[in-house]
Amino acid sequence: MNGVSRIRAFLVRLRSILPSDLRTYFHPFIYGLVGGSSAVAFQISTQALFRWLWIEPSRSLGLAFISISFGVIVGTAIMAGFILTYVSKEAAGSGIHQVKAAFWRDFGYLPFRVALAKFFGCVITIGGGSSLGREGPTVHIAGALASNVAGLLGAPKQERRPALLAGAAAGLAAAFNTPLSAITFVLEEIMEDLNSTRFLAPVLIASVTSTFVAHLFLGDNPAFVIPGSARFSWKLYLFVVPVAALSGLIGVLFQKGALIWPNRIKGYRRIPLMFRPAIGASINWVCGIDHLHLNCVRDDASIRLRPLLMLGALASQTVSRAFCHTNFYSEILEHDGVDLDQHIPIKSWAALQKRPVATISTFRPMMAGTTNRKELTGLVEEYSYRFFPLVVNNKLEGAISRSAVLEGTEETVTPQPALTVSPNTL
Repeated sequence: MNGVSRIRAFLVRLRSILPSDLRTYFHPFIYGLVGGSSAVAFQISTQALFRWLWIEPSRSLGLAFISISFGVIVGTAIMAGFILTYVSKEAAGSGIHQVKAAFWRDFGYLPFRVALAKFFGCVITIGGGSSLGREGPTVHIAGALASNVAGLLGAPKQERRPALLAGAAAGLAAAFNTPLSAITFVLEEIMEDLNSTRFLAPVLIASVTSTFVAHLFLGDNPAFVIPGSARFSWKLYLFVVPVAALSGLIGVLFQKGALIWPNRIKGYRRIPLMFRPAIGASINWVCGIDHLHLNCVRDDASIRLRPLLMLGALASQTVSRAFCHTNFYSEILEHDGVDLDQHIPIKSWAALQKRPVATISTFRPMMAGTTNRKELTGLVEEYSYRFFPLVVNNKLEGAISRSAVLEGTEETVTPQPALTVSPNTL
């Protein structure tokens, strides 16, 4: 029995000894432990590497470290590029839009190599001094690990959406010490439905569990703190709306620019893929030579800031919705050629009536060209569809079902009858 089988047997045995009314919460609890532990490990590793490569040398070398720092930031970026090129190209990018695509298109399945490449690639990049956030990587890593743990617990690739969503929320909750915000984030950004109750329980349990894990290893310090401030004057409210609207406009420009820049980098073939992260690292080094660390203290001013924040959020959202037809992560997926309209279920009959048929039709179906079970097994493992049209010599011969491929033992699979229906057929 190998290590994976032993872990699976242990988890199954642990679940069996629990009372029946607690078994429902066992899986989300495990996802929370995994997501929280990965977020803690990611944060500790990043901080340790940054301390070793930047803080300690800068104190001992002084101004001489400026020239050395260029080699550090570029060298670590090239190392991350090597990981992304030869371990998993799917680990590139923010991570949140990949989780969203995996949730809807791939039924919650993310390969383990993606989590592995994302973890080490981002630890090396962020710890090496590049200006990157840990929100997207943590969501991606924790979600992918939870998806694979669900596989250890016996969930097939087509039933891992609860695990992916719970893991993503757990990672975000542990990374920023914000369980409630993590729940809201995954429901709003990944599911696009704040009113959904189907995944609320596992997401809630996983988020709370991961927060306890973060408190155990990192303490209960907030990720972002607000400095003490004096009382707010009513005049301040007059500036909130125009400042927030301007910030929203800047955010729109950033979003549009962030979508144009990667396309130009991808089209520039002269630079190998492995060395492209070094371009951003070089720009990062030029912009960050003169940096300033601000130490803030927590204060109850956050309570007094809430009305201002709500008013500012309303103003910035108004501006962003006027210029952007969808959120940032969905727009990234559109630029990558992923059409989520074909995967997200329609929530009401009225929405179905207003929806063009082209948005839910599959104009390029994944087809089978043989009845050989061995070849078909590879097809159904790669794609999550229930049926595959069998096309031989440009002629429809039937439909191959997933269950017939996975459950049978014969060398060939018997196709089911299939018909081509004209759009004019009543």
